[in-house]
Amino acid sequence: MSTLVTPVAVAFDMDGTLLDSLDAVYEATVLALRDVVGPERAKAWRLEDARLHEGRAFEEVARLAAGADLGPLVVKRFRAIFPEVAARVVRPHDDVEPALEELAKEGVPLAVATNKPAPTALELLGRFGLARRFRAVLGAGERMPAKPHPWLVVEAARALGVPPRSLAFVGDAAVDIATARAAGAHSWVIARDPKRVPPGADRVIESLTLVPRLLREARARA
Repeated sequence: MSTLVTPVAVAFDMDGTLLDSLDAVYEATVLALRDVVGPERAKAWRLEDARLHEGRAFEEVARLAAGADLGPLVVKRFRAIFPEVAARVVRPHDDVEPALEELAKEGVPLAVATNKPAPTALELLGRFGLARRFRAVLGAGERMPAKPHPWLVVEAARALGVPPRSLAFVGDAAVDIATARAAGAHSWVIARDPKRVPPGADRVIESLTLVPRLLREARARA
């Protein structure tokens, strides 16, 4: 793996990092399970389960919740339901706009790397006027492997014109840390819940508004 150097660009995970979407994912999952496998199985899926698997590709979550045979049907139903649920429930975290505004003023190249399909991510970010902040929004799909495969972060670095070792990948889950490490990027984790901070990150931050300052400090030390 390449040695890390001063980060000059930033890629963000979306769900949990930029957008407060856990409740929406949970609600849409329960509704999809109800429609595909029945109300009893749907009731067995708890918010704690959604939290435990936050950040994983939904295909994996659906297989865990409904089994390998019915998982693809749950995925299809989830994707049909999620936009309506998201419109009611999803909101950006309060620190997102101030952080992105300051990063934009400083000319820091920005991207999003999410396990959501890219069109879904663009629609959600665009709804809150955030999509314009990013040079690239990359999502997983049939030919694009999901995190923790390093592809999303490697491609985010490529889109921003920097090597992965010069990129800070900011996420909120263990899968984000694993992805950054596999890609050879800086792994920064946002502690949305101080009691649930995944181990192993290069840096833990309490607010995204700290990202611009950390980049400046890194440049000053270089």
